[in-house]
Amino acid sequence: MNVLLIDINPFSPSLTPISLGYIASFLKSKGFNTRILSLGENTLISRTNLCEIVRRFNPALVGLSAYQRTMLYVNGLAKLIKSLNKDIKLAIGGPQATFMPSSAFSELPDIDYISRSSGEETVLHVAQAIKNGTPFSNLLGVSYKDANGEVFDTPELDAAADLDIYSSPYLDDTFDYSRMSEAIMLTSRGCPHDCIYCYTPNAFKHKVSFHSVDRVIEEIKWIRKKGVKRLWFADPNISLKPARLMEIFDKMLSEGLDMQMWLQTRADLVDPEVMKIMKLSGVSTIAFGLESASERVLARMGKHISVERVAEAVKPAQNEKIEVELFTIFGLPYETFEDAVKTLEFMKANKVKIMGNTNSQQMQIYFGTHMARRKDIIKPGICAACGACAASCPSIIMEGEKPKLVGPCTACGICYNQCPRTITTEEGLVGSIRHPYAARSALKGVKGQDGGVVTSLLAYALEEGLLDCAIVTVKSEDDPWRPVPVIATTYDEIMESAGSIYTHSMTIQALMNAVLQGMRSIAFVGPPCNIDAVYKIYKSPYGLLHMFMRANIFPLGLFCMDTFSHEGIEEFVASKHLGLEDIESMKIWRGKIELEKGSETFVYDLSELDPYRSSSCKYCTDLTARHAAISFGGVGTPDGWTTVFTRSGRGYEIFHEAVEMGYIESRDLEEKEMARVLNLARMKKVQKYGIIRREK
Repeated sequence: MNVLLIDINPFSPSLTPISLGYIASFLKSKGFNTRILSLGENTLISRTNLCEIVRRFNPALVGLSAYQRTMLYVNGLAKLIKSLNKDIKLAIGGPQATFMPSSAFSELPDIDYISRSSGEETVLHVAQAIKNGTPFSNLLGVSYKDANGEVFDTPELDAAADLDIYSSPYLDDTFDYSRMSEAIMLTSRGCPHDCIYCYTPNAFKHKVSFHSVDRVIEEIKWIRKKGVKRLWFADPNISLKPARLMEIFDKMLSEGLDMQMWLQTRADLVDPEVMKIMKLSGVSTIAFGLESASERVLARMGKHISVERVAEAVKPAQNEKIEVELFTIFGLPYETFEDAVKTLEFMKANKVKIMGNTNSQQMQIYFGTHMARRKDIIKPGICAACGACAASCPSIIMEGEKPKLVGPCTACGICYNQCPRTITTEEGLVGSIRHPYAARSALKGVKGQDGGVVTSLLAYALEEGLLDCAIVTVKSEDDPWRPVPVIATTYDEIMESAGSIYTHSMTIQALMNAVLQGMRSIAFVGPPCNIDAVYKIYKSPYGLLHMFMRANIFPLGLFCMDTFSHEGIEEFVASKHLGLEDIESMKIWRGKIELEKGSETFVYDLSELDPYRSSSCKYCTDLTARHAAISFGGVGTPDGWTTVFTRSGRGYEIFHEAVEMGYIESRDLEEKEMARVLNLARMKKVQKYGIIRREK
C-alpha cells in the first residue's frame, strides 16, 4: 500500500521535513511504500505536475503537516486530492492538529483523520486499518470522520520514551540527499517547561524523550558521508542534559565530524564553558527564547527566566563568535507599546542583529496552550473570581481577581471542569432528559425530515384524540419555501407540514389564534427560540396564556444550530442557477446543505450560507430546545433516524404509546450518538463567549 506524506509551506524555502521523515521511515519498516513531498516557496511544481504525481503514485493514504498559518493551503490541497480520487483517505497531523477540536471536521470537509498522538504509531494504525479494508476500525490516537460523516474520538497513544525504537529517515535514505543543503535533526522530543503561549509542553505531557548518543552520532556520520555539511538541531532545549550534549560534541570531535550547526536552547541551560565546546564543535548560531525584554511581561509568560539571565547567555556566545538569535513575540498579554520598545532596545544594547529568527513574531494563540484555555474564560471577562481553579490545582493562584498559572500545567482539565463558567455536564448542555432514543417513522409514505418522527407522533396524537390541533409550519404556495404557520387539525394537514424549513416561522400568532378558536389541547412545533417563547408565555405570571387556563400546550422542540433569512436562501439558490420553486427538499446536516430537484441532489458547504445567517442565532445557546416536552433532531443518529429526548412525563408517555401503536420505531440512543449531540451542544453554548463586549 502506498502512503504519501506532504509538507506544504509557501512562506519559506523547502526544508527537510524531519517529522514526516520519521513517520515515512517507520511505515517503511512495517512494509508500507512511502513517499515524501515537500512544497516550499522555492518548489518548482505546477498544479498539473502535482496532480500527475498523485495519480502515478496512487496513494491509499495521504498525510498532511498542519500548522496554523498553512491551514488554508492544507485544506485546499486536501480538496484537490479528493477531486482526483475520492477514495484516498486524508489525515492531518502536527502542531495545529493535536489539540484541534473535533468540530473542525465541519471546516475540513475532505479530511478523514486528525492525528492526536505520536505520529509514527498513530499513522501506522490508520495505514493498517486502510490496508485491511476497515479504514475506521481499530484506531487509536485520532479523531476521525467515517463514511457517513459521523465524528469519533479514540483513546490516546503513548509516545515512546526511547526514541531509538523508531527507524532513522537518514540511515534508511528516506530523504533525497541530492537536494539537501542542511539536515534537520531531532536528538530529543518534548519540553518540561510551562510557557503559556507554547504548544510543545502539553503536546508531550511535559516529558522529554531522547535518542541515544550513539544513534545521534551514527546519523551525523551518514549525513556527512552524503555530502551535507550543515546541521539544524530542532530540539526545543538541546542542552537540557548538558553532560549528554557534551558527550555528543566530544564524539563528533573525536570522529572528525566537521559540521556547521544551528541549535536552540534556554538561556539558563548554558554557561561560558558550554559555549567554548559548542564553538569548537562547529556551532555557528544559537537561538534563545527572550519573548519580551519587559520583566513585567516576561514574568507572566510562565518561562521562569529573567531578562538579565538572557543577557548573561548572549555575551559568552558572542565572545566565542557564535551568532545569537533571539525569539521574540509582540502583542503578548499585558504588553504595552513601551514594553515592546524595551525588547527592541535590548536587541540594540546586546548587539543582536535583527535578522532570521530575531525578527519578532506576532502573538498567536495555538490549540492546547494555556492561553487557549485562558481565552475561553478570562479574556471575555466572564471569570467569576470564585477561585475554584486555584482551589483544585496547586499550580494556580489568584492574583487579584484573576487566576494565574505559577506551576506546571499537565493539561488534566480539572480546573476547566471546576469553573462555573464552563458547561461540561450533560444537563448543562442539553437540559433535563427523561430518556434519549433513536427513532424513525413506521408509517408508509411519510416524507418527514430525518426519521419523520415528529410527523408520525402528531399523526398518532391527532387520530387518538389526544390533541385538538398542532401548530406547524408549511411552505407558502405563493412564495416558495417561505414559512407559513398553520393550525393543523387533520392527518393530511400534518403530512403536508413534513420536512424542515430553515427560516424563522412566526408560529406564536398561530398558537394564540388556536386558543382564541377554543382549542384546548395544542401541540406546538418549533425551534428552541419559539419553544422558549411559549414557555415564558405559558409559565410567566405576565404571560398571555395565563388568561386561558384551560389551554394545554404540548411543546415539541426541534434541534437548531442556525436559521437563515428567506431572502438569503433565495439568493443563495439563485447563485447556483437554481430556482426555489424547483427545490423539492432541503436538508442541512454535517456541515452541508443538500438541495433536491427531481432526481438530482446538489450538495454545498454550509459555510456558503454564513452571510445569510440570522443575527439572533449568534446569541442563542440552546441546541436541543430544553423547555420542550419532547425534543427532536438529526444530530447523532444515522441517516434516516431522529434523535429523540423525552423530557416531561406526558411527552414520555405519548411517545411510548406512538411506538406501541406502530406509528414509530425506536431504540435506546447509543453512547457515541449522545456524545455527538453533546459536542454540538457545547459548540452552541460557548459561541456566546466569542461575542465582543461593548467598551464601558
